[in-house]
Amino acid sequence: MRASRILLLFAGALMIAGCDDDGGVTTTVHPPMALTRFVAAVPDRGGTDWRFIDQLEYSPPGFNLTFRSFTPYQQTAPGARRLRVFPTSSDITVTSQPIFDETITFEPGRYYTIIHAGYSGGSPAEQLIILEDDVPSIEAGDFAIRALNLGTGLAAGAGGPVDIYAAATTGAALPGDLFAPNLAFGAASAYATRDTGALVLRALAAGTVTPALANTAAPAGVAGNPSANLTTIGGTRMDQSAMFALSLPGSVVGSGAPQTSAFVAQTGAADALSVTTTGYARQSGSFITAGFTVGMQLTAAGFGPRTDAQDSLSATATGYSRQTGSFVTQGFTVGMQIDATGFTNASNNGLSVITAVTPLALVVNKTPATVPEDPNTGRSLRSTVDNNGTSVITGVTASTLTVDKTPALMPEGPNTGRSLRSPRPAWVYIITRHPR
Repeated sequence: MRASRILLLFAGALMIAGCDDDGGVTTTVHPPMALTRFVAAVPDRGGTDWRFIDQLEYSPPGFNLTFRSFTPYQQTAPGARRLRVFPTSSDITVTSQPIFDETITFEPGRYYTIIHAGYSGGSPAEQLIILEDDVPSIEAGDFAIRALNLGTGLAAGAGGPVDIYAAATTGAALPGDLFAPNLAFGAASAYATRDTGALVLRALAAGTVTPALANTAAPAGVAGNPSANLTTIGGTRMDQSAMFALSLPGSVVGSGAPQTSAFVAQTGAADALSVTTTGYARQSGSFITAGFTVGMQLTAAGFGPRTDAQDSLSATATGYSRQTGSFVTQGFTVGMQIDATGFTNASNNGLSVITAVTPLALVVNKTPATVPEDPNTGRSLRSTVDNNGTSVITGVTASTLTVDKTPALMPEGPNTGRSLRSPRPAWVYIITRHPR
């Protein structure tokens, strides 16, 4: 009985505390807020976690933001706020080392975009870019858009200025209508209003009219349906929308950034690829369809003339021989260094230099010299020619890639087991304001 009375008294006290002197109900008053959103734009880093650490209330976090991902605007307490960005990990030794620990001042009623950009292992170095989103008034029949240069389409480590052009389709003649000239890395244009309709933004190296380093259509948006309780989604065809267009590089191949088809252009190991003095070629398929573009960083793997382990190879007193196939057709040439593996006699393995080539025999200069050994499978000969590694694409057709590479390429005939892979540059369009 006593417990019941205590509970009733406590409930009565809560009711009294919830009323003002005039008998009305007291409501909580929210202080004026700033609004912030986070953007992950580092092409060679995995996920990141974002936290304000100076207070709990009105301190929105962001978790596991991977390359090209972002949060919506979130209410944030104004004033000087301490923000930390951490690598996403369950290992406390990793997460205890923040990438950034910054104090940023926000004003109430204003909108901010905070961008983690640059390269964790290159130049320009990773950095936080804080931009205030001062969206203009937008008339009916118009939309607003601004652009930010974060190094689109350039090889890892590059961050030169770009000119941004606008067009109606990705296939329209280059370059288009100049939208934002000479944007340095990390620089953003002001918002500009345009008539509603299709829009493609292109990034080109400043002062050039070809090639387009990125050429991506902006979202058109989706009309609302009040009867179905669906609101309008902003886009270039939805008047009074506002968008922020970020020009981003492709993810760095082999890094912690996403490596799926949306982020890289690639050939498969089953494709028959060859090497020319100026680049790479394919026998079927299309480099253009696969998404390769001028300015991309290219990574080649599996190249170098070679025999496969299932080939029946023998050793002679002067080099190596085969029973079928052709060393000439495969691209072995005089002066090429090769590496032999899988032979029983240790003297027959290791490096040597080719001094003569016929379809079925290689004469080599080797110390210690090769010694005769009967043919057998499980052996291989492989060139150490440096047709693998990174280069920058300077020209693209459906069947060929022209590249800038040091040291220069050495021609090789077509073979499978090779691959070409390149990060795919892209625009990320963020809706800043949806139509009412």
